[in-house]
Amino acid sequence: MKNIILGVLLEMPDPQRDNFVLNSNDYSLIKPFVESANKFGYKVVILYNNLTPNFVSQYSSSNLSFIRVTPYDNYNVYTNKFILVNEYLSIANPNKVLISDVTDVVFLKEGFFDFFNDEIIYSGVEPVNIGIQWLENNSRVIRGQNPEFDKWWDENKSKLPLLNAGLIGGNYQFIKQ
Repeated sequence: MKNIILGVLLEMPDPQRDNFVLNSNDYSLIKPFVESANKFGYKVVILYNNLTPNFVSQYSSSNLSFIRVTPYDNYNVYTNKFILVNEYLSIANPNKVLISDVTDVVFLKEGFFDFFNDEIIYSGVEPVNIGIQWLENNSRVIRGQNPEFDKWWDENKSKLPLLNAGLIGGNYQFIKQ
């Protein structure tokens, strides 16, 4: 099976940015991401909810495809990202995957997936622990639906580093666990 770089472009309020809703039909938002991926022949799939048919037609190529998705009303843009990614990947079943932000990521090397060790999940990391106020506030809904996760959160929020979910990659069979 193929390797996939998977991005998500949802027009939804962004709680991390005062509920700002971006205009996803602005190609300049994804141009550096798309052009750097094209430079190395990477296959990219972008999940979206509000692109126009003209946008999709104009920018689709052999290396770039767009898949329309429907976000869930009871989750924010970040939780929706991973629910929708999980749903798509369970059908696509790639070998290796990079789940990537599309508005602030560029690719600098050829053979990106060659660097992936099958038993490692690759992620960005931030210089703080997971217990930051923003994450605590925006995980309440999902923690409230899962008491085990809520207990884990309370035990670990001051101990574990905050990983940057803008980049998560690895062998799909390992990641989906």
